[in-house]
Formats: sequence, structure tokens, C-alpha cells
Amino acid sequence: SIGGAAGLMVASKMRGRIHRIRNKAPTDTQNSAYLTALQSWKPKDFLSGQAHKAALLKEKTHLRKQAEYEEAKNDPTPVYIYGSQKLNSLALAQAKQRELVAKDPNATYTYAPDYVGQTI
Repeated sequence: SIGGAAGLMVASKMRGRIHRIRNKAPTDTQNSAYLTALQSWKPKDFLSGQAHKAALLKEKTHLRKQAEYEEAKNDPTPVYIYGSQKLNSLALAQAKQRELVAKDPNATYTYAPDYVGQTI
């Protein structure tokens, strides 16, 4: 607890804050036009407008995936995903791309053995 003259000074400052007088007019918080508009306001339903678009997109994606699945099912080449396997799918795809580029006389091709990518 603060004692002596310092305590009296703090107490006198606090008394001044408690008994402060309001020097401005009271704020007008009534706006009849706004209150009338607020009573008739309804929130917008953003989700129902997007439901139809989402259904169309889902159907389009389903058809595309189904076509990709059928194409993959008809492809006799097996898929190997591990890098240590002899028939790695990525290595086969890169080899196929190299063959395509080799046929194009205007293409520039670089191959970096330190990286898994290739640049055309």
C-alpha cells in the first residue's frame, strides 16, 4: 500500500477521474430509417446459389475421372511408382518425351542426370 504524501496525491487524482463532467451532447442513437430497414432485412443465402454450380462441377469431374480410368484400364503398361524399380513410370514417361523431342529439329533439349526432371 502507498503511504504518506504519495498516497494522498494518487487518491486526489483518482477522485478527479471519478467525478468527471460530460461536456458534450448525448449521442443520437435513434435512426428511424435504419431501424425500419433492419426489421425488413433478411440475410442473403450465398450457399444455395453455389449448389447448382457445385453439382455441375462434380458431374463434370466425375465424367473426366471415369474417362481417365477407362483409358488407364485399357493401357497394358503397368505402373511402377518407386524410383528403385526398373520400369519406373516417370523414367518411362521421360524416355517417351525424349523420343518426341528427338524428332523435332527446332527443339532444344537438356538433361541433367543430377535431377529427376528434364527441360525442353
